[in-house]
Amino acid sequence: MAHRANPPATVNAGRAIRLCFRVSPPGSSAVCACYVLLALVPTLNVLLLAVAVSAVANAVSVSGPATGAGVMISVALLIGLAFLSYLLTVLRDHASGLVRLRVTRTVTEDIVRKTERLDLASFQETDTYDRIDRASRDGGQRAYQLFTDFVSAMTGVLSLVGTAVLLFSWSPMVAVTVIVSPAPGIVASALYGRVAWRIEHERTALRRRVSYLSGLFTTESTFREIRGLGCSRALVGRIVGLDDEMESTDTRLLNRRTLVAGGLGSLSVVATGWAIFMAAQGAIASGEVGRFAGFLAAITTVQSGAQGLFSKLGSIYEGGLFFGELVDFLNGPERDAAPVVPRPRDTAVDLDGVSFRYPGSDRCVLHDVDVHLPAGAHVVVVGPNGSGKSTIGKLIAGYYAPTEGRVRVGGVDASLLADAPARSRVAVLQQDFVRFDLTLRENVALGDVSRLSGSDDEIVRALERVGLGEWLRGLPAGLDTVLGNAFGGAAQLSGGQWQRIGLARALFSDADVMVLDEPAAALDSLGEKRVIEGVLADRARRTTIVVAHRLSTARQADLIVCCLDGRIVDVGRHAELLARRGVYAQMFALQAAGLRGGPRGAPPEGPTRGAPLGPGAGRSGAPGRPDPSRAVVGVPGTDGASADGGRWGAARRAQQTTEPGSLFTARQDRGLTRRNPPADDPCEQASKNQ
Repeated sequence: MAHRANPPATVNAGRAIRLCFRVSPPGSSAVCACYVLLALVPTLNVLLLAVAVSAVANAVSVSGPATGAGVMISVALLIGLAFLSYLLTVLRDHASGLVRLRVTRTVTEDIVRKTERLDLASFQETDTYDRIDRASRDGGQRAYQLFTDFVSAMTGVLSLVGTAVLLFSWSPMVAVTVIVSPAPGIVASALYGRVAWRIEHERTALRRRVSYLSGLFTTESTFREIRGLGCSRALVGRIVGLDDEMESTDTRLLNRRTLVAGGLGSLSVVATGWAIFMAAQGAIASGEVGRFAGFLAAITTVQSGAQGLFSKLGSIYEGGLFFGELVDFLNGPERDAAPVVPRPRDTAVDLDGVSFRYPGSDRCVLHDVDVHLPAGAHVVVVGPNGSGKSTIGKLIAGYYAPTEGRVRVGGVDASLLADAPARSRVAVLQQDFVRFDLTLRENVALGDVSRLSGSDDEIVRALERVGLGEWLRGLPAGLDTVLGNAFGGAAQLSGGQWQRIGLARALFSDADVMVLDEPAAALDSLGEKRVIEGVLADRARRTTIVVAHRLSTARQADLIVCCLDGRIVDVGRHAELLARRGVYAQMFALQAAGLRGGPRGAPPEGPTRGAPLGPGAGRSGAPGRPDPSRAVVGVPGTDGASADGGRWGAARRAQQTTEPGSLFTARQDRGLTRRNPPADDPCEQASKNQ
């Protein structure tokens, strides 16, 4: 995504001011009032100082009660003004602190809410991570700083004008010289501020890499892996190298900025010296000592005020550039609001001619997948690594929209079910599920946040279904036990226990369709058996789709879908697929040989990409025995089709048959038959270009 140009700094400053007044109206108003009153103090101080010095001079030359009283009054007023300035400063800092806290909190929450509204596909693009990082880097602090800089600059103008008018009445030449003298150095500093912003913008990815590498040493799991690999010094060295690269760039910029801004700033020193000399000359000529003291105070006040004003304007310019990153992110694209979705008519799942490639990639991971997963069925999706089986689960879950074709759950587009409240109709356990460092209750109940504050009975029931009932009863704090190792007193869990908790989270959702990606990967055979039994305890109420490498999981399935190279090459039951001697049979033989300790690499004979299911290779008949009541599924290598790994799709006809006693309906010819892809199929074109 191309970076959009930032709006002018004044526009961003205005947005920052509106943000501060929106989140803290009383605090922001108090800050502005204090700044305005403090802006009047320098001019009053110059006037009172001149009066006080004149009174002292008169008291020295002419003694008497009247002159002594004048001195005391002048001194008292100066002391009162100093005390008032102190009180206003304390009140301003207090109000500013309150505003800063509210603004920082609001910006952080806005960033999180905006991130939640992003489309999942955008996280496949590195630009998304860069934009989040830029927006998050001191976003709230930048907003608050812009607000205070802008208010300070505007009140600085008021203070500068008041003192400059007084100084101008004494000496116009001195007033003009003092006001403009800081300009060259401040302009140079502002220009280098833009250079600094551009450097930070371009090296966002580099900073994220340093943050990522540093973060590897802050969590137990990654630190354990680093220690085990013995690569800590190498990673630290890489962090140091990246930090050296950034520090070298920053040092060069700082040197140039100091040299140029400092050189031009020396002009203001010369101008100030000339202004003081002219004031001294005027005082000598007029003989007014008080005015000379006022001159010196006014010159110092005007110069510091002008320098502060120009500095604030430069800071506003630079801060506006950085704040624009936050504005750009918050105003950026997001997923459309979830429409009203009708409840699916049943729990059947259909993938109709689905092809898919991940955003930002030209490689298609699925090619014309066409399969029907019947309502209430226990389906297991198997295949080698990289065959596309996990991607099928993600499409059914609605995480991504297919590049070509449709994915439907009960007749409803799956992508429409990805947002709440429709989200509760499809539950997902991802292979890399999150281990929340929260309480056990929260870890399970997050599967259905609508019941987060409800009864604990269903949470306990979900834990018992995955074999954690006894473990739960042994926890001193029960469901209130904090899990993980990020907080003190938390319970340490094994990988298998975490996997059972993730599965309990999915079961707690009570969804119509459940997609489980490797739900038993961290469990032993006994644990796997118990978990699968818990999942299937109420199988009649939902469709369960399990993505698995272990083919033992598939033996109980109503339907097995075998994937290879992003295509479905076999569909059927365990016994049927063994009889067909295709990809599934080869995989099963290899795993079985490994368990028996026998020779690996002697799979059953047959085509490498599937074998004929044959007429009647049905669910309950003997392998290979004809049975015209059952569906016939063609695969590569049969009925004139070649096993060349080409595009395979299901021919869809209206006639359907239901096998007696079957839990699912198979379409008469819902099989794998060769068909030509459309000429504009993006996945097909990408495959040709590779």
